[in-house]
Amino acid sequence: ESLPRGKKQIIITEIPYSVNKARMIEKIAEIIIAKKLPPLTDVRDESDENIRVVLEFKSTADENKLMSYLFKHTELENNFQLNFNCLKPNGEPDRLSLLEICQHFLEFRKQVVTRRLNYELALLQKRLHILAGFAAIFNNLDKALKLIRASKSRKEAHEKLQKYFKLDDEQTNAILETPLYRLVGMEMEKILQEQKEKLKEQKKIKSILASPKKIWTEVREELKEIKEKHGDKRRTQIKTIESIEYNAEDFIEHEDVHIIISQNGWIRKLKNLGDPSALKFKENDQLLGILQTNTRNLIALFTSLGVVYVSKVYNLSYTRGGFGEPIQSLFNFADGEKVLGMLTLSAPDEGLDTPSEGQTSMDFLKSDTPGENNTEFLVVSANGFGFRFPLSNLAETTRSGRKIMNLKNDDRMIGFAPVTHGHVFLATEKGKAVVIATDQITQLTGSGKGVTLMKPGESRLAGFKFVDLKDKIVLVFDSGNDKVITVKSVRLCNRGSQGVIVSKRKTILKIK
Repeated sequence: ESLPRGKKQIIITEIPYSVNKARMIEKIAEIIIAKKLPPLTDVRDESDENIRVVLEFKSTADENKLMSYLFKHTELENNFQLNFNCLKPNGEPDRLSLLEICQHFLEFRKQVVTRRLNYELALLQKRLHILAGFAAIFNNLDKALKLIRASKSRKEAHEKLQKYFKLDDEQTNAILETPLYRLVGMEMEKILQEQKEKLKEQKKIKSILASPKKIWTEVREELKEIKEKHGDKRRTQIKTIESIEYNAEDFIEHEDVHIIISQNGWIRKLKNLGDPSALKFKENDQLLGILQTNTRNLIALFTSLGVVYVSKVYNLSYTRGGFGEPIQSLFNFADGEKVLGMLTLSAPDEGLDTPSEGQTSMDFLKSDTPGENNTEFLVVSANGFGFRFPLSNLAETTRSGRKIMNLKNDDRMIGFAPVTHGHVFLATEKGKAVVIATDQITQLTGSGKGVTLMKPGESRLAGFKFVDLKDKIVLVFDSGNDKVITVKSVRLCNRGSQGVIVSKRKTILKIK
């Protein structure tokens, strides 16, 4: 339906079986608020005794694609799971198709019909046997009555009738148990008529049992009777439908946003960010970093356990106030797992925004220079291991994350950085440092432990940074003081060395 001001609306009059209408509308409203479907502007419940849910959307939107999105992401379309694991008639378990189940059911119905007809035939034959006894005395009824009256006991009458008319015990007992008034001409005519009908019915049943085709006809007729008696008009149609293809990103509006993450793992998305110093955090928490990106992009978060988590930016909810949401609500973090930093990944054909060099465990850095999909990164652990890897395989979003660095014992990943220079400066907490050539570091395409970059001994790495040999390094100590040294003052070594002393008494917190 068309509305004023360039809007349209879709009216929903039916919802799937067992779906709660209020929860369904609430889910649609959440999609609107999160701007995951910008063409959809409003949802209203105008239901009375009949269902009427109104969806308002922009006139420029394709309503078929819009509904396809809602079918996929809400309970407007539901799937019902069927367990087709069955025991076949021979007792063998198997997973059957719907066609096979129908075939077994029809075969079962055939067996039921066959057993029932055999049972009915047995009853008919038993009754016909009795009726044959009555027919035997019909033509000489007076003699039968005379024999009965002349007998002094039931046993004597039984023997006389059986001998004279050549009857068996069952037939004779049936005659003797019949009241005498029924053994008259009129009543006997009814018995003979019953015999005639029973013979006709017996012939029909035998004819059906002798023909598989007639048995299947009987099955079909019974199913038709059940349908006519119990079948009502289907409210849900069973038919083949054409799935309308859509790309969820077609609905995403290009918006520049800011992603803020705290050291304790609280993440928020803001459309507008004023003064970063005005941001509020929970007690004992503080800013880890701010990332400027676009709703069409991806974000990749690297953690201390050597895992990288990737999410689409538009999947993050906008935060209008508060501290955001815990990172555990987006990803399956392990106990004690901490975010080291994050970077933004553009769409595959739009390049890659890379963080700047020198990222350490507490740094969050990003440059404004987009890289390429083959950009190389270096990851380093506290025990001195590391390797280079390409970012081309990080475009896959995953809630459980992807293991990128295999860590042993109490080792932890301390940082990641793009490969930008020919040398890497590494320093330990206890004051040793080394400079190694970048090309000595192995490149891996999958997860791994890497190679030994530096042997920290009883210490741990405090940080690393890509450098030129003419650069200067700032050592930040845990006391708050710092010290500036030149890269040239540190001996150039092969990877795996223990390094040289750059600080004798102070503990290095990080390098800049």
